[in-house]
Amino acid sequence: MRPDDTQRALSWPHLSTSNELSPLPNLDGSVQEKYRCLKCGKEYRWKQSLMLHLRQECGKEPQFQCPYCQHRSKRRGNLKGHVLRSHPEQVFNWNSSF
Repeated sequence: MRPDDTQRALSWPHLSTSNELSPLPNLDGSVQEKYRCLKCGKEYRWKQSLMLHLRQECGKEPQFQCPYCQHRSKRRGNLKGHVLRSHPEQVFNWNSSF
């Protein structure tokens, strides 16, 4: 971990520091570090995925509401998938308004 990453980890209390990263094998046999949320324990291969998790998901209620039912999602893309699967007759109307 670079020194500036350590400083960022201290400012983001749920971001793992280097001694809390676990090895994750790549297809070629090399090792990739995991990034773990210290609040809930979820692990991510990419630091950016952990940062997105911290901003949008961890400890937060779902913020995206389906306009056709009571389903809620923490990510907009997951809500779009729900609408495509569960409300296919509404897809055209939903896409044009969103």
